[in-house]
Amino acid sequence: MDFIAHRGYSAKFPENTELAFEQALLYGAKIIELDVTLTKDAKIVVIHDATLDRTTKAKGLVADYSWHELKELDAGSWKDEKFSHVRIPLFSSVLEKFGKEIAINVEIKKESVFLDEDQTIEPRLAEMLSMFAPLKHIQVSSFEPLALHRMRRLLPKAELCYLTKEKLNPDQREEMEYLEVVAQHVCIDDVDEAEVKLAHKAGIQIRTFTIKNKSDLAKAKALQVDGVFSDFLESDWT
Repeated sequence: MDFIAHRGYSAKFPENTELAFEQALLYGAKIIELDVTLTKDAKIVVIHDATLDRTTKAKGLVADYSWHELKELDAGSWKDEKFSHVRIPLFSSVLEKFGKEIAINVEIKKESVFLDEDQTIEPRLAEMLSMFAPLKHIQVSSFEPLALHRMRRLLPKAELCYLTKEKLNPDQREEMEYLEVVAQHVCIDDVDEAEVKLAHKAGIQIRTFTIKNKSDLAKAKALQVDGVFSDFLESDWT
């Protein structure tokens, strides 16, 4: 079972920052997960929320700020004042520093997906992944199926992951197989033995998010899922 460092080593360091990714790698993580979205000037940045309110001292939508404005924001003090020097990273910087060192699961945030392909994130993301190739191992996931369809078209060999908060309905399962995804990501609260068996029968891995305690981890192990997303690293659970 793979342990995936959810937003980096986010239990102890500011999530989705180069510091969190650096420390995950340092302490033995084999895979990190991160979130990408677009700035006002169409730069791809790494941040989870649609707004800046929780993880910076600024207010408002990420999409309403340019990269020039975002790069100055304190993205660490919310975790601890000692991290006040930490900043929101550009995705290109993360790829350059870590892409050849560790496997990365890239989640496309729904708010960066638009019907207009001149505005949406997927062509920019596909171009960037191609620019930095070869990378160690990249997978792309999203709660927005349109993003996965576009990534399949733009990067036919991309490894895609189908992300849901609940068990799949028949239409979703059919779509997942059409997209030829390598993995299904589902909330630990909703996964059960039947869901795991259906995924494995289709030749698809199943991973659960987000493991927060020993009870969650015990459930994941009992169900024999293929991977877990956790703010803690594997070594923290032993």
